[in-house]
Amino acid sequence: MTLSWSVNRKIFISSLFLLFIYLSPNIFFLEDAKYLVGDNLNQHIPINKILVETESLLVDSKSKVPFLMGGIERAYLKSEFQFPLLIYKIFPIKIAYAVIRVLMHLVAFIGMYFFLMRYIFSEKDIGLISILSLSYATLPFFTNGFLANSFDVP
Repeated sequence: MTLSWSVNRKIFISSLFLLFIYLSPNIFFLEDAKYLVGDNLNQHIPINKILVETESLLVDSKSKVPFLMGGIERAYLKSEFQFPLLIYKIFPIKIAYAVIRVLMHLVAFIGMYFFLMRYIFSEKDIGLISILSLSYATLPFFTNGFLANSFDVP
């Protein structure tokens, strides 16, 4: 049973609104937003912060990064050309984390929407496609993996 175009459109807009509601703590309440403790606050954010604040992003791979294990070589850490590190360089830590989370969930919604529309369902089933895309986009992704790990759900 296929729904009319106006009903499908309303479901699509409603699913985008629900995704916005799901992501709103990351947008509006930056200082008071709650994150899982095991969500990478243990390792990745401090390493990103140290790399950005010590100006160790674009340095030689043999140079030492201070404050990490007594001065670890830069080659043992993540590449400076990863998108999350560049976002951490542009924005403060909490804003960068929120930007990465919002972008990940938006890309997950849009990617699943186009995948389902192209390969699984017909264009007449936009309502069902929107609901399934919303359910995929609200999964808890590993934030510091960014888009490389968006399919890897804990």
